[in-house]
Amino acid sequence: MVKLGGRLPAVQTEHRRLTASAAAAADGKEAVETEEQSTTDVNDEMAVVQELTRIMRDEVPQAHRLSLRYLIEFLVELDKHSDKNRMKASNLAMIMAPNIMRAKEQKPEDMLHEFHMIQRTMLCLIRNVGVIFDAEADGPVHDDSE
Repeated sequence: MVKLGGRLPAVQTEHRRLTASAAAAADGKEAVETEEQSTTDVNDEMAVVQELTRIMRDEVPQAHRLSLRYLIEFLVELDKHSDKNRMKASNLAMIMAPNIMRAKEQKPEDMLHEFHMIQRTMLCLIRNVGVIFDAEADGPVHDDSE
């Protein structure tokens, strides 16, 4: 298991802002998105992608990085068939994130509190696997010739 929970403070901050409208909707409040907010969300996601790219390059050991990249690429393949399997990237992120991106020691109530942030981070990894992971530097994780 790739333990990223303790290495994502900047990502956590960015994703807390990204999930504010989702939290408002869950509380029964109407979340109104303006064009400015939409641009901010895109800019926030770009910042998260940059931070995840830095973390993968500078902090995650190559063996863990390759394993995570292989898994994320598999999730991308599953998402491509979502019309048949009903597993869109958001569903895959919801199922996989708590199992992959948790701190070594974490209380259940902390896991629940951070669930949306972790899910959004996993979704970001799925949507941006080609940008976040440097395939050129790490090489292939599987043999496409089979």
